[in-house]
Amino acid sequence: MALTEAQAFGPTISAKRKKEEETGFIESALAGVATGLINIPKGFVSLGAELFDLVGNTDAAGSVEKFFDDLNPFDDEAEARTSGRITQALTQIGIPAFQGAKIGMTLAKKAVDARKAGTYASLSRFGKVINNVKNSQLAMGIGGAAAGEAVVSDEEIGTLGDMLRGTSLEPFAITMMNTEEKEGRQEAFRRLSNRLKFAVDGSLFNLGIAGAGKGVAALRRPAKYGLQRYAEGDLKEVYEKYLKFGLGKAGMLDEATFEAKRAGLDAAEAAKFEAGQRVEKLFDAVRKVVPQIETSVFKNEEGILKEIQDVMQPLPGKKIDTIKPENLPDMIEAKSGLKNTARKFLKFDESKEGFRKLISREGPDGLFTTKDYEVVTGGKMDNLLKNIQKSVGGKRGKEVADEFKTIIVEMRTGVDNLTGKILQKNLKKDLSKQLQSEIGNYLTADYRHFDQSIFPFFRNAAAKVQKEEALKYYVNKEVKKEALKKNVKPEVLKADVKFMNGLRKDGESIIARYLTAKNIDDIDAIRAGQAQELIVGKPKTKLDAKLEDQVIKVNPEVLRDKKLNEFEEIIFGRIKDPKHTYLSSITKMATLNHTLEFMDDVGKLGSQRVLTKLDPATNKLVPQLDAAGKEIRNPGQYVFGDGTEEGAIKDLLGLKPDAVLSPEQLANGTAILNDPKQFKRVEPISKSIKLLGLSPLEGKYLRAPFYDDIFETTVQFLNTNKIGAVYKYGVLAPKAISQVTKTILSPITHARNLISAGAFAAANGAIIPTGGDFSSLLPKTLGGKVFETAGTGQGLLETAKRLSYGRVRGTLTKADAALYKRLLRAGVVQTQLQAGELKRLGLDFYKNAFVDPAKTETKAFRGLIDGFRKGKKVYSKFQDAYVAEDDFWKTITWGLERNRYEGIFSKNGITANNFQDALQGKLKNVNDNLTGYLRKGVKRNFDTATNVYKGTYEEFLDEFAANLSRNLVPNYSYVGRTGQALRLSPFGNFIAFPLEILRTGSNIIEQAIKERASGIPEIMRLGNKRLLSFGLTVGGIPKITQEAFKAMHDVSNEEMEALRRTVPEWSKNSTLLPMGRDKNGYLKYVDFSYSNAYDTLLRPFNTVFNKISQGDNDETSLKEALGEGLQESAAELLKPFTDESIFTEALVDSTIRRGIGRDGRRVWSQADDPFIKIVKGIGHVSKSFEPGSYSQLKRLGNSLLGRADPKYGAEYDLFDELPGLAGFGIKQSNPERSLIYKTSKFSSDLKKSENLFTTPLLRGGRVNPKDIVNNYQYSEIRRFGVLKEMAKDIEAMRELGMPDFKIRKELEKRKGLSKEVVSNLMLGRYKPKRPSDFFISRTAEINRDLNKKEGKAVANPYIKALPALNDIIQKNSRIDLLNGDLSFEDVESKLTPRESIIPTPPLTTPTSIDPSLVSRTPNTISPQSGLTRTQEALLSDPFDRFIAQQRNKII
Repeated sequence: MALTEAQAFGPTISAKRKKEEETGFIESALAGVATGLINIPKGFVSLGAELFDLVGNTDAAGSVEKFFDDLNPFDDEAEARTSGRITQALTQIGIPAFQGAKIGMTLAKKAVDARKAGTYASLSRFGKVINNVKNSQLAMGIGGAAAGEAVVSDEEIGTLGDMLRGTSLEPFAITMMNTEEKEGRQEAFRRLSNRLKFAVDGSLFNLGIAGAGKGVAALRRPAKYGLQRYAEGDLKEVYEKYLKFGLGKAGMLDEATFEAKRAGLDAAEAAKFEAGQRVEKLFDAVRKVVPQIETSVFKNEEGILKEIQDVMQPLPGKKIDTIKPENLPDMIEAKSGLKNTARKFLKFDESKEGFRKLISREGPDGLFTTKDYEVVTGGKMDNLLKNIQKSVGGKRGKEVADEFKTIIVEMRTGVDNLTGKILQKNLKKDLSKQLQSEIGNYLTADYRHFDQSIFPFFRNAAAKVQKEEALKYYVNKEVKKEALKKNVKPEVLKADVKFMNGLRKDGESIIARYLTAKNIDDIDAIRAGQAQELIVGKPKTKLDAKLEDQVIKVNPEVLRDKKLNEFEEIIFGRIKDPKHTYLSSITKMATLNHTLEFMDDVGKLGSQRVLTKLDPATNKLVPQLDAAGKEIRNPGQYVFGDGTEEGAIKDLLGLKPDAVLSPEQLANGTAILNDPKQFKRVEPISKSIKLLGLSPLEGKYLRAPFYDDIFETTVQFLNTNKIGAVYKYGVLAPKAISQVTKTILSPITHARNLISAGAFAAANGAIIPTGGDFSSLLPKTLGGKVFETAGTGQGLLETAKRLSYGRVRGTLTKADAALYKRLLRAGVVQTQLQAGELKRLGLDFYKNAFVDPAKTETKAFRGLIDGFRKGKKVYSKFQDAYVAEDDFWKTITWGLERNRYEGIFSKNGITANNFQDALQGKLKNVNDNLTGYLRKGVKRNFDTATNVYKGTYEEFLDEFAANLSRNLVPNYSYVGRTGQALRLSPFGNFIAFPLEILRTGSNIIEQAIKERASGIPEIMRLGNKRLLSFGLTVGGIPKITQEAFKAMHDVSNEEMEALRRTVPEWSKNSTLLPMGRDKNGYLKYVDFSYSNAYDTLLRPFNTVFNKISQGDNDETSLKEALGEGLQESAAELLKPFTDESIFTEALVDSTIRRGIGRDGRRVWSQADDPFIKIVKGIGHVSKSFEPGSYSQLKRLGNSLLGRADPKYGAEYDLFDELPGLAGFGIKQSNPERSLIYKTSKFSSDLKKSENLFTTPLLRGGRVNPKDIVNNYQYSEIRRFGVLKEMAKDIEAMRELGMPDFKIRKELEKRKGLSKEVVSNLMLGRYKPKRPSDFFISRTAEINRDLNKKEGKAVANPYIKALPALNDIIQKNSRIDLLNGDLSFEDVESKLTPRESIIPTPPLTTPTSIDPSLVSRTPNTISPQSGLTRTQEALLSDPFDRFIAQQRNKII
């Protein structure tokens, strides 16, 4: 029979819980505020009373406190709920602490000002110290806050030091409150001491909060000038690279350089997207022709694609080298049948140094437009279009042919425009002319042999058919050559078997040598007959074996003169699919172009030697001057020199280019430039003379930290040794695969991804759609103000849907594609965190993979490759969908921000015609606040020196909204070096996500504060809305939803607390929504945190709140509970980084943990034989690769079929399983199963706590009575904690409706639990464990043995310790497990004084009597026992009694 509430909790706790049920959450919180306000004057008055008591030895302070307590009518309501206790503490401490901090910071500012003025009190050492502290205002603020807290200290609030009460660390708890009440002067001293402890504790707490704030700030704000050099020492460098700067988005760069880098990368992605759209159109067009293949002039799909390739590149490979550059344009146009009418108008500027640059101005669409291209009658293009029209037939045939014409012309225009972009760079004259002559023909060449497969161990080498084709080509060519030489017909030579066999053998040998090439650069060595070196391997040089590689580099592959002849192209399998070659060309050219532009920006940003300002009179930049009239050196310069070492030294020293360096300057400068902690040189990108000078940074010196982050240098541990390879394929590959199956390949996770990402838009104001937001979201037909950028008359919701899912389905319109490209350029879309992390992780483990061509000959291998290619296509669709779900909400967030600010700017008179004037502060109707706000709102394409935006007003609005989106919504591109490096760890799952939540969450608050402080009414209202929306999204909605479901299903707070003790560990601090009860009355619930994107921010607060709530029931101090909560919340915050990954956890369960999971579930039984254990372990690991939806769909199927769980017998309810499809699966709490795991852990922990007493004392060494007492005390503290947790679990089971007989039965099943322990647990009382008979006898045995060995007569230490042990047992018996505490007061006073060690003489030798011994020994020796009364009482060990008897005889 279950205990009543009063029996279980006692009358006081029972009454308190009744009061809690009667008091509402808000009512208690408001009562807490009122109580806190009353306690402030109470603190001041009682402080004076305590000082009076200290002098007069009175008890006035107690009377003062009683007066205020009687005066307060809100105290009971405030104490009834956790919310009341928290608001009381915040009010009571917060107001005095804030005022104290304010006073302290004011004093600090005055001290600093006095120091500057030279008027500070020179004798004040404190003033000097504070003045020299960098953060003096912070230090004084913390000190002032501590003084304010001391005035209102409260023992019920307590200190963080209270956490150590009753632990082995209690002696070191300097801030632990003294709670033992005394009288008079002693009581006053106790109270005043507690105030001091409260103040010290508050200072430490505030200092910790300040430190945490700085840590989060490091995630958000880049350093003003970046990191200029690494500290000495490798550990310090690692600290700077991965901790101090590595967590932030910009890393070691300044913000301008970082944004320039991201702008270049995003622009390249936009170009790739545009190219991909054209390829999709080509796909669609080909599909329209393919059904007509049987009646068309094209044999198959490859036939039509080959003709398109011939139009796009009429002169492939080395054929072009035989034609003079000046003749190429006409020949290209004649063979392709596609004429570019604008190419002849291009203008170039040539320098004396041999460089050439295109100076013709681009239009909005680029250097060329589709109108510049004409189809030449009778050419390949004309014939292709006629054949297409003929194949399809009729009017439809004309339409399809026109569609092909548009696509091909757009593709050609895209490539030629990128060629024009490259021609705008400073190129060597020969290279520039070569590129110009190839306009209309240029496409990159890719080969199957070098194609890197998605499967990590393989690169698709030449297939057998390619080798046969190459061999056939070689033989035929050599036969014709030899026939011509011998003047015979080829047929004659073909009939010569010996001759033909020799040719084939030679051909196979040559082809085999070619196939050893791992990249196209190896071909020159093969041509020169150096293939053997490639096969055997050449000695590693320092350059070859370097451990660092660059992620971002200038890759001039598209400019290299590396054309293959026809024979080589057949061997390596040139890819002639125009879709592939076009996309590859655009990708490589766009990447090269935007990388060079980024390098150019870096050169301009980093080379500025002096600080400048805008002269309002001339509107020009002029140097800033110091007080002496000298130019102020730019502390943020990070690019030095003109490409030479001497130029860099002059730049570093601030000398003019024509200055002459002294030998000392040269030596010192060279030493500095060669110090890798300070500088790194940008090496030439190629040895080719044609490519020298291509990069604007070539030969220049960059500050080492900037170099590392600009080029993203990474340690190539994984690719330079066998250990790295094993780790790559044994850990990273399985980790990536398991994460892919749990996310991208899991349909249910897609639903969760879409729902949870909506929180980002909601947190930024969408949840309160005021100020035009509502009209922006809805279409015009429903009264909405259209998001006109899409030009379709539809609102943001519809536009976002079309953009995101239209991209996946390939149905984007031209207007949609243009908008999506804008979003890509702005860095808003395709930045989904999990997909980005998995993409980088995948690159990590299949980078540099290669397989010997001989291994690709089998049919099975080729089938495997084909299978992976098809799988890659399917996977890419799943991945695109996963990214689209994120893009949907990011598009909405970006659109809302754009519309909001466009409306605000318009109301303040800013338009497309005057926005540049507004940025420069020239508009009279725009105040300085708005001008400053405009300037800070854009980070890309904005010159901070001249305040000019490089673009149109539409582009300005795009960037303004994009800057907000990039910083207020999680974005993988903004994850710092550390976050990206941690993906290589075996720990954690999607580490980038919590880092971004911390960064963007704090950014939202900061942005809202900035908006509220802007002084512009419309922006201030937006700031209020953003702040409220964030609070509602992160904390309000989860809490309101939880309270609503509690009321709906009549669930009490106690039941919710009990539920938390039965749910899995990962849900313990989640937001749980009760969803009714099962047939046994047990609660069902939904883990709301599973689909709450901001749970990373909310969970630590939940943890602290839950701990304080538990502390409320335990009667612990508020700060003690807060400390424990902070400790646990820190662990929760670190879990994504420290927990094993999905795969690693399964592997550890099956190996290191020996078949026991972290939650206590067994992988196998200890009784299983070794083979079965291996099988079950492999099965457990393989489950980590199951798609995340598998188990949910399986449960759904069982619910439909009425089947129970085959393993546990659980029944499934269809209505519980259906919400799981959207990520809100209803879970069944099962106290009975939970108790099985808890009792198992309890039994083990109890045994471990008891062993803390016995194990250290029974090792065989000498121990003293104090050792025994201390170990017993420590063991009982731990044992009490274990029993207390189990007692709480038992109460939780009772609260959830589990009957006592089931609880007792489960406890009694556990080995090692005595009936006494079980009975005391069920009654909720504690009884110390008496030392066992084995311990007593073994202690005596050890002591006896040591006495024999050492020739001493030391008394049994256990006998000496027994009075103290008995005192501990007596004081702590029958203590309430739930609410009681152990007491160890005056334990040492119970120890029997230690006897002197007396040497024991040999029993057979007469001994003279020592007079000193006679004086110490009592004369009352019993003739029966030979012992004194004291010895009879204390000595139970026979050997000890024998020694004493012999000693007494001597006496």
